[in-house]
Amino acid sequence: MRVVTWLLVSLMLNVSSVWGSLFSKCSQQDGIVNCTHTGLTEIPQDLGEIEVLDLSGNQLTVIETVDIEGLQTLNLSDNTIINIHNSAFSHLDSLRSLDLSGNRLTGDSLREAVFEGLNSLASLNLERNPLQRIRKDTFDFMTLLDVQYLDLSHCQISEIESYGIHLPSLKYLDLRWNSLESFNDEMIHGLTSLVTLDLSHNHIRVLDEIPIMPSLETWILDSNGIEKLHIQTDLEYRAENLKNLYLR
Repeated sequence: MRVVTWLLVSLMLNVSSVWGSLFSKCSQQDGIVNCTHTGLTEIPQDLGEIEVLDLSGNQLTVIETVDIEGLQTLNLSDNTIINIHNSAFSHLDSLRSLDLSGNRLTGDSLREAVFEGLNSLASLNLERNPLQRIRKDTFDFMTLLDVQYLDLSHCQISEIESYGIHLPSLKYLDLRWNSLESFNDEMIHGLTSLVTLDLSHNHIRVLDEIPIMPSLETWILDSNGIEKLHIQTDLEYRAENLKNLYLR
């Protein structure tokens, strides 16, 4: 019995030692914790009240829960994240910026419930994930109340299901370098605040209808190889404030 107890204690101490060694590589100053490229496989908890946590360039694969009081910026870019549990960020009611770029998330692994509780989030970056498709209600105003910036560039997206993006607060939407062949009102809905839309470097050959985007000022459609464009009437009634349309 004593031998078993000693082994358990020894194992716990070794794990604690390894964890402590990894976390000791992080730097902390003025509410900012920097843990980039430290080999972390789990998100450190019990950090006290901090504003910025940078975990980019580590070995995180699954995000179960993040509970850090007062956190405003969370950088999880360039890990190997393949799954995020439902409500993983539900305790981060102060979070304003979430960077998930450069991971291995797919459209099927992104569910509406993943973003539950992010009521203050303003910026969401998912660039360079192999999403391939955006499922219905993935980005919905019921969970993402205040998102203004959404980066979905370089995500191999070929399909956006109906109401896949439904964010009335959104001002900037980046869909560059994907594989979209069409773009219409069913894909995105209720983008009444959208100011800039970048759809460059897709495969849109025909554009004969557009969503209602009354605040849109800049629309970038460069490098699509558009062959037919029949949106003059739609522009007058659905994007009446458009100032810049790029079609190179």
